Amino acid sequence: MSAEFPSEEAVQILMILVTVLHAIAMIATGFRLWLRLHMSRLWWEDAWAALALCLDAVCAVSTWTLTAPYEAPPFYLSRTAHVVSLWLTLLSYTCLIWSARLSIVFSVIRIMPPARAVRVPAYTAAVSFGIMWMLAVASKAYVCGRDTSWYQEVMIQCPLTVSIGLIELTTDLISDVILVAMPLRLLWRVKLPRNQRIMILSIFSMSILCCFVSIIHVVFLLPAPSFMAGMTADIEGAVGLIVCNLLVIVTYFYRVFRGGEDIESTIEPKTTWSPQASDQSSTPPATDSLTTARPPVLYSVDQPEAYRPDRNNRETNYLTTSSCFSY
Repeated sequence: MSAEFPSEEAVQILMILVTVLHAIAMIATGFRLWLRLHMSRLWWEDAWAALALCLDAVCAVSTWTLTAPYEAPPFYLSRTAHVVSLWLTLLSYTCLIWSARLSIVFSVIRIMPPARAVRVPAYTAAVSFGIMWMLAVASKAYVCGRDTSWYQEVMIQCPLTVSIGLIELTTDLISDVILVAMPLRLLWRVKLPRNQRIMILSIFSMSILCCFVSIIHVVFLLPAPSFMAGMTADIEGAVGLIVCNLLVIVTYFYRVFRGGEDIESTIEPKTTWSPQASDQSSTPPATDSLTTARPPVLYSVDQPEAYRPDRNNRETNYLTTSSCFSY
């Protein structure tokens, strides 16, 4: 891929596109954080989203300063300022992507039942995301800092190697597969109406969109970095931030348009034996000792008392709460 700088008209169109995407991402994140704060339900997923918001702002500003002409209005930036802008873009974009992914992971953890067998794999995924994040940042910092001859090039662009592109593509594919598989496993045995199940899975499956953008970014990155590689990196970061807010925003408007009804409130009840009515004998309980309980549903950490282990039964009883999916 050629490192030739595109025409001025093409640059303007791309910058407008990137700026609009960044603006949408920041507005969506701001609304999400305001909503969570207003509902007094801020959690770790929102902390990661807030970090991603700050990184997106840095990425957007540094992209504009990086594409500005040398010593020309309106910024009159020096070559040193352009080098700093490239470093900020390179690192903020990478950190933005992974903080947005961690926000999605903790969104899934938040609505999971507290059973150890369910949450341990989710926390393991979060740790693996952190490791891949450090690997991506360290590899880029090492390659770009080892040889600084690109500081003097006409078009300032760190010559990322093929190995960097492969690391980025591999980690993106692994993380996106995990982000789709986690909610799929979570909702596998949750009894939701078909349209709601499709909606929730579709929201999480939007992570695949980030994967497609990542592939396009790597195509422009190899075999030599180009202007389009930087633009697609910005697009990938903005899209990732938008996707991490979808679960909160979409489920909020779902509840608004349903007149304040939570998603899981339409879960059909399931008849089960009441453990308190059993009498240590092999005789089944009488009909009047049946109780109506709901199957395991998505759990909210806002109300930990909603979890009640039943010591007389091998299965764990999860009581539904009104805060499930109340984003």
